[in-house]
Amino acid sequence: DPDWRPPADLLDRLALAEARERLINASELDQYGTVISVATDNPQLLTCSEVDVLWRLAEAFAHTDREQRGYDAYKYILTNCDDTNERVATMQNASQLLSAPLIADLLRLERKDDQGVGEFAAIRNDLARDAVARGSKDAEVAVPREELKRVEEIAEAEKLPSDARLLGWYYLQRKDHTVAEK
Repeated sequence: DPDWRPPADLLDRLALAEARERLINASELDQYGTVISVATDNPQLLTCSEVDVLWRLAEAFAHTDREQRGYDAYKYILTNCDDTNERVATMQNASQLLSAPLIADLLRLERKDDQGVGEFAAIRNDLARDAVARGSKDAEVAVPREELKRVEEIAEAEKLPSDARLLGWYYLQRKDHTVAEK
């Protein structure tokens, strides 16, 4: 029918799908300015149903020296979105791109299950291990006591050789041979 006109809703959905595709392509090509521009022009993409888009936007901000804006995108997800797997992945992404104070602030948005276990427990463990690893290479690096205690508790509970070695090198770096040997 030559007189048929597509409904406005269909045109809007097609435009949004094209914008999503442009944003994803720009993200995969590390064209962070384009990612930010497309997201700004299409705010309807910035919802919990489009978490991947939000992650890509946060990454774009982080890579363009706008860490606070990246933090804001991650915080939006953790404040508004309920899918536990997406929330954990959001925290994992943020922990790779943001500074320690901003990561610590996002960790406060953790939700606990019925047994009181936080959804970010594994991430907290990895962050603690990373801190101890930095301290095991440089005696001048101050590792917060709570991070060190967390790795010690993990090593005792899980009996993983990697955690024991990590702690051993940490204490060896500080010339505490007795504790390092343990």
